[in-house]
Amino acid sequence: MNIRWSAALAFLILAFIAFYIYQRNSGTPALSVNDFELRTLEGQKFDWDTLRGQKTILCLGASWCVSCVEELRDLVFLKTGSLKDVNVVVISDETEMRIRHFRDKGQYPFLFLRSEKRFESMNIYSIPVTLLLNRRLNVVKERSGSFNWSDPSTAEHLLKIME
Repeated sequence: MNIRWSAALAFLILAFIAFYIYQRNSGTPALSVNDFELRTLEGQKFDWDTLRGQKTILCLGASWCVSCVEELRDLVFLKTGSLKDVNVVVISDETEMRIRHFRDKGQYPFLFLRSEKRFESMNIYSIPVTLLLNRRLNVVKERSGSFNWSDPSTAEHLLKIME
């Protein structure tokens, strides 16, 4: 009887740990632009006011992230069409040299910035994270993982909520 109770207790503990890890990695933290300390790839402090008055998509990711690369490819395609009036800003916590190499290799026409804070210190444990900013630089939609940009109705809806 003692072995059964021990096995049941061990199972409950493992289930709790698995649930905790899942919850920690599956959610998107509530973020605002003030949570970021950003630098350009030239080492200058980034000023958010340069984006005020414009719709902006923030993509938090890394060069090694396959899902991040796929989202950026979709955004490159859409930037010539339905998203031509939207800024796309890619933020990574990797080194400047690595970010620059990633940008140049993919020939991405976006603004790339380096986060001075590690993503983990901002409770970001899973990438990509996509944030949509309205013209006042407020986060109006956030998502852990990428949006389905290939669906025209999704892109249209997201553009409307960014007003």
